[in-house]
Amino acid sequence: MHDRRLDDAALDRLLADASHGFAFPPTPTFALPARRASASRRLVVALALGILVALAAASVAAGALGIGPLRVIFTDQPPEQLAPPASASRLALGRLTTLMDPAIGVPLLAPPDLDVPQAYVSADGARASLVWGSTAELPPAGASNIGLLVMAISGDMDRAWLEKLVDAGLVTIEDVTVRGEPGLWIHGPHVLRFRHAGADGDEASRLVGDALVWSDGTTLYRVESGLGRDATIALADGMMPVRR
Repeated sequence: MHDRRLDDAALDRLLADASHGFAFPPTPTFALPARRASASRRLVVALALGILVALAAASVAAGALGIGPLRVIFTDQPPEQLAPPASASRLALGRLTTLMDPAIGVPLLAPPDLDVPQAYVSADGARASLVWGSTAELPPAGASNIGLLVMAISGDMDRAWLEKLVDAGLVTIEDVTVRGEPGLWIHGPHVLRFRHAGADGDEASRLVGDALVWSDGTTLYRVESGLGRDATIALADGMMPVRR
């Protein structure tokens, strides 16, 4: 019997010859068509935007909107049911004082061309307010006889210390820039709520109108004005530190 075993070289030649008789299918492409790839990218972007919008809405609903020690809380209650309007004598701003009072523990800002304002300070010195009465140049802010109120609040205060209760159906809130810092313009009647200075847990609320708020990183500033958004921002941009 003859030995028909093949060595490695002969086996390679045999397989090579046999391969010429087979037709291989074309190599498939794994790239998506341009239109389908573009549609996929649009879908991913749309989903990402939807998630961001949902997160923003959830944070607003949770009352997370705010700056420094101030937070904005959305409510469906009419503002006049939450607090009555207040005159300059009933603002619950603290003790009437002077600009030179050493108890004032926050830096103050004021327009340089206005008369000397009434000054108020909280019992702990962490909040101070300057108040000007309404004039021909300073129309009433909201329902009060205040022409301008500039409040300075220590940024070290607890965030729940100062709140704005806002009915989204009556009030608009805009992101603005004030003195180079991010701020909020709150247009419409809303409620300002804060604790009485020196009284743990005792709160005061009052109805206010348009307000501008911003923070320089250490102090929160809040301005009540009847001048409108652009004029109020311009007024704030031109304020100077009060020399004490």
